[in-house]
Amino acid sequence: MGVLDSFNCTKRPWALAVGRYKKEHLFVGLHDLPEGPAEAPVYGNCPKDLAYIPHPPRFEPTPSRDKGVDSLSRVPTEPSGSGTRLDEPTLFSSTARVRVVGRRELGWSLGRIEYRGSASHKAGRVPQNKVPLFVTARSTAHGLLGTAGSGTTSGVVNEQYYGGFENNDKKHVRLSKNKTSIGRRRGLMITNVATRPPPPPSVTTTPAHHQLEGLVNAETTSPTKLAAWRSIRRERWEGELVVEGEIPMWLKGTYIRNGPGMWHVGDYNFRHLFDGYATLVRLYFEDGRLIAGHRQIESEAYKAARKNNKLCYREFSEVPKPDNFLSYVGELANLFSGASLTDNANTGVIMLGDGRVVCLTETIKGSIQIDPDTLETIGRFEYSDKWGGLIHSAHPIVTSTDFWTLLPDLIRPGYMVVRMAAGTNERKVVGRVDCRGGPAPGWVHSFPVTDNYVIAPEMSLRYCAQNLLKAEPTPLYKFEWHPESKAFMHVMCKASGKIVASVEVPLYVTFHFINAYEEKDEDGRVRAVIADCCEHNADTTILDKLRLQNLRSSAGQDVLPDARVGRFRIPLDGTPHGTLEAALDPNEHGRGMDMCSINPAYLGKQYRYAYACGAQRPCNFPNTLTKIDLVKKKAKNWYDPGAVPSEPFFVARPGATAEDDGVVISMISDKNGEGYALLLDGSTFEEVARAKFPYGLPYGLHGCWVPKD
Repeated sequence: MGVLDSFNCTKRPWALAVGRYKKEHLFVGLHDLPEGPAEAPVYGNCPKDLAYIPHPPRFEPTPSRDKGVDSLSRVPTEPSGSGTRLDEPTLFSSTARVRVVGRRELGWSLGRIEYRGSASHKAGRVPQNKVPLFVTARSTAHGLLGTAGSGTTSGVVNEQYYGGFENNDKKHVRLSKNKTSIGRRRGLMITNVATRPPPPPSVTTTPAHHQLEGLVNAETTSPTKLAAWRSIRRERWEGELVVEGEIPMWLKGTYIRNGPGMWHVGDYNFRHLFDGYATLVRLYFEDGRLIAGHRQIESEAYKAARKNNKLCYREFSEVPKPDNFLSYVGELANLFSGASLTDNANTGVIMLGDGRVVCLTETIKGSIQIDPDTLETIGRFEYSDKWGGLIHSAHPIVTSTDFWTLLPDLIRPGYMVVRMAAGTNERKVVGRVDCRGGPAPGWVHSFPVTDNYVIAPEMSLRYCAQNLLKAEPTPLYKFEWHPESKAFMHVMCKASGKIVASVEVPLYVTFHFINAYEEKDEDGRVRAVIADCCEHNADTTILDKLRLQNLRSSAGQDVLPDARVGRFRIPLDGTPHGTLEAALDPNEHGRGMDMCSINPAYLGKQYRYAYACGAQRPCNFPNTLTKIDLVKKKAKNWYDPGAVPSEPFFVARPGATAEDDGVVISMISDKNGEGYALLLDGSTFEEVARAKFPYGLPYGLHGCWVPKD
């Protein structure tokens, strides 16, 4: 056997060698591992035989005794060939063994590794001079193990590999030089190896199961290195990150971010940012350390796609492709019943007053409870009341005692305002808001509250039943723009459910409200409600700008529509009109504004600071983090050229009295295809610490903070 190549890795305590047998089949061997006893600390709960392995000399692994074939030639311990860096964490199996299933076929199956005809080694310990072999499982696809460099002895140029690949039809892939053959597959546990061994306590390294067929396909082989708009490359991973700077010792808890992280099924690529299957990312802070991980939400939509290798539920812009006319009719029937609507909870994540953590999207069935410590999917969050419904706001208002949300009524246009007490699953109707214009209620992705009022926004961007029925998306997807229907803001008393104001306002388009508060006169009487939002200048093209094709192809072009901090003033004295104006000069934040957060202690109260994503022009997506001072009407901006930051989330320091005394957490996808967690000082907005992920991060949407204990 000639050596195909060696992966030359300068950033890892291990390296890889790739070889071939009889000029046809390939395998991967671990070598150049650090000196140390087999009992040395492990990477999380990774089996010890993949932790510290004694430095191996040259070895000659002998194939299974079933077949009388020649031994494989030795693999050198020193790297050779052109090689390539490994910029991704690598998957290895602690239970894989190399066997020969024919004179010219080298495959793999569940078992232990055999050397020189000896018996399989025991679990949890590596014999001296024994190094696991791992057969790669896929060629000609972008793989986690990297890409073999050109100019190697085998003549295989730019061959790419997977480690431990499992596909949906219970088969495994046997790799050959020129083709991929399919054989029967036994279950294979996949384990991730962290970049370096974390100190005690141990870090959980979660096995990855059931990876999607075609997990890495055309959309991941884009020429751009930016990982923000590419699917996550595995279902789950966890490990400790190396921190640059200092994490405040008071920061103890878990930040969980939700968002679409997988934008394809098999070879089919989704169209829109909001279509992707939900990926949770977890950052656990304690004693200045940071443990990170991610995991897919096991929604019915995701599991069905994984099982059938196709789209099975309606996503934001995607509709399942019917096999025939009868299936098309059945799918329409399921649409009206709500059965075909997705439960892909890829938008937000909240912690209820009783500590339960729930992931959300705009379909009610897409309310899924998770374990915040493991990110494991617990199951659907079931409401125990009679109100039913198909959709709700993706951003409920949650406090230690209450859960408020809006239920749009598509039949009799309006919104039901409901409240759910902490510790219960029962929503109780507080009141109803009837829409004043349009054939349907306006889209209500989010809404604000004050101490005493709920504000129901009625945009001219309205739900459209006809667009829901269409097999192909329209420019506005499931909505329709009705400027003639005008726009309104409705204010409801929390205590009585009565409408205290319903005013017409200038046309607006917003995804996210920032906060609201009550404006009082000298005698303390409420005379108006102030509501702030990330407003897109009534420009509906923002929806289409979020198509993945646009995000992937227009980097460097100034195509991001302008946005501002839009401030509504809603008078409560019976005046029929409210006002909408910019709370500060939009140029302070580059005329980009979205993905906002505040100090939660100021929810519904007069406040000064907001944190959001702004813009450094030219750009096609918000690319800065910005701190807004609504009193001085100034902004501080953080910028990493070419990077895409996610929502800046503020965590207050325990016992703090200043509104901005805390840290801001964000996750960044940088221009080199890598990702890192970022901490900024909430007051100075200067970097406090960062920690690099061992792989690129897809863009995420919204998060929540789960304090320790």
